[in-house]
Amino acid sequence: MDDGREIILRSLGFLKLKTLSISGCDELEYVFPISISPSLLNLEEIEIVNCKSVEEVFELGEAGEGINEEEPRLLSSLTRLKLKWLPELKCIWKGPTRHVSLQSLIYLELQSLDKLTFIFTPYLAQSLVHLETLCIDDCSGLKHLIREMDDGREIIRRDRDCKLQNIGRGI
Repeated sequence: MDDGREIILRSLGFLKLKTLSISGCDELEYVFPISISPSLLNLEEIEIVNCKSVEEVFELGEAGEGINEEEPRLLSSLTRLKLKWLPELKCIWKGPTRHVSLQSLIYLELQSLDKLTFIFTPYLAQSLVHLETLCIDDCSGLKHLIREMDDGREIIRRDRDCKLQNIGRGI
């Protein structure tokens, strides 16, 4: 966004937002751009359902972009995340995830996400101390639960692939 909409989003913020539900928004491609991600510290529940064009949920920017080391970790209050029927979703987290914590996440449900290839980075997986429920159903493109790291860049290594069987039918 080059035209001032980004400034408006930053100034409005969503500091008190606790629950977000998005459904049937077929033109929506990117849910949380880097410009508003830092203002989502109190967000506890997210549900995104039946949005045909969504490609990514959280844009985290480049290393160090827009993030202050002393600020609380992004999404540290998130307890529930539901992503369903998003045929174009390629990634949940785009960019470095070391400034994100899923320490409060209890419930994660993923359904009909055909282009999603992985769920967590190693940084995120380490923060999943309270995760109780992980529901995965009909995610035919899913190859890894956790993506590996190499020299600070996230990559998928073929020699250590996690084998997921019948992922299209749920776990």
